[in-house]
Amino acid sequence: IRDILDVIRAETTMCLIDIHLLRNKDPDELRRAVDKLKKTVEAAGGELVGFHENWILSAPTNVHIHKGKAN
Repeated sequence: IRDILDVIRAETTMCLIDIHLLRNKDPDELRRAVDKLKKTVEAAGGELVGFHENWILSAPTNVHIHKGKAN
């Protein structure tokens, strides 16, 4: 997760993160990892959204994630 946090801190890249291994392994470890991701994204001014059961998308400040259904 450290490499992902470093990429998020650089504020230049969208990250698509597969969390299924953590979800199946240890719920507490998953919770800690997601909390770290949230705090890092918030500090960088970006957005974080979960979709499907196993994916999280992180976006830097210059990218907006539309949350909702397409018309």
